[in-house]
Amino acid sequence: MHYSHCFLTIHYMQCVSQVFSDRGQLLQDPLLAALYEAERAGKVVVYVTGMAAIRETYQRCEDIKKMFYNMRIKVNIKDISLDAATHEELKKRTNNPQPAVPQVFVNGHHFGVCSLAH
Repeated sequence: MHYSHCFLTIHYMQCVSQVFSDRGQLLQDPLLAALYEAERAGKVVVYVTGMAAIRETYQRCEDIKKMFYNMRIKVNIKDISLDAATHEELKKRTNNPQPAVPQVFVNGHHFGVCSLAH
């Protein structure tokens, strides 16, 4: 198992208790409830930016996409730089007015901002 796989697994275990405690509150919003229901059956969603102006952020997004590609995991990529509605969706899902990317959701559960150590 590579370091990146271990990082995501450990980070997931740290986030699980928070996700379950927030689930009732999150599902009160119709958009968030619909997203959770659509993604809970083995789906991976990654919010990224395609804007290369901030190289470090762009590179983190590319690294996460490559990691899932190399693991042969099907991922739904949502680019917040292309669609204002996607950016608003991410703000709602993270409860943060200025969310950082990449943000990873697996089975509807939020992993948080993910980055890979080289």
